[in-house]
Amino acid sequence: MSFIETRALSKYFQMGSVTVKALDNVNLKIDQRSISTIMGPSGSGKSTLLHLLGGLDRPTDGMIRVNGNVLNDLDENDLAFFRRETVGFVFQAFNLLQSLTALENVSFPMRFLNMPHKVRNERALDLLDQVGIADRADHKPAELSGGEQQRVAIARALVNDPMMILADEPTGNLDSVSGWAIMEILAGLNKLGKTIVVVTHDPRMTQFTNHVLYILDGDLVSEDVYQEAIQVNG
Repeated sequence: MSFIETRALSKYFQMGSVTVKALDNVNLKIDQRSISTIMGPSGSGKSTLLHLLGGLDRPTDGMIRVNGNVLNDLDENDLAFFRRETVGFVFQAFNLLQSLTALENVSFPMRFLNMPHKVRNERALDLLDQVGIADRADHKPAELSGGEQQRVAIARALVNDPMMILADEPTGNLDSVSGWAIMEILAGLNKLGKTIVVVTHDPRMTQFTNHVLYILDGDLVSEDVYQEAIQVNG
């Protein structure tokens, strides 16, 4: 059984009298401990797919199974438990709390895990060290570069020791050097046994992955179809 599997997965949004098909009949399988890239231009449905895989949203139709859990069958409490136990999220915009230091941003989610203050700080510092930014632990986001902020965000995603990390355009706000460094960190986490799924429109990111999916207008397509569409749309 695949670690991640979807069958006929669809997500529709109603905008006035128009039905927008963000995802339409998507079937995919992703193995455990793999690092996969979902390639697609803006508006292709890749972020919607990632949110569904992480239990942040519910599908209009179809099935999602992650690590044996059929997400469709889970109520809101069970979905929250699934996210807490299984998933780490990394976003393009970092989503750091501006009033907190790097250490505090990483330790903050641990308050909900009933960890003592000292233990939270020790683990947060260890995670910052793991992503190579422990020396910036006392700096607030405004005092950090984009690449440094994303490292903090990755450290925060590791707080619950997730089996799966979902990264939504993790290099989108970064220069090429910083983006490369972030992908190297994610690849390193994959070598430690994490299942990594990255959505991006940057073809350079596929160099780090062993499974590439292509999405256009809510549908998974072949690489040839994808490349032709990208060339046509320039």
